[in-house]
Amino acid sequence: MLSNLRRASGYSLRALSRRTSLSPSFLTRAMNGERFPSWEATAVLARACGADSEVLRARTGSC
Repeated sequence: MLSNLRRASGYSLRALSRRTSLSPSFLTRAMNGERFPSWEATAVLARACGADSEVLRARTGSC
């Protein structure tokens, strides 16, 4: 789902890294499913991509 958000936003991993202060390597691993980001990091990513983090939370069933 995170990689879909990134693609839809049109941001490169580097640009998304600058917008979120998350490292490009962390973002790569999160997008590939190698790392599972905390809800806080997920919400930051969602907002940076222009998505509503609360809608994402409801859709994924995160607490």
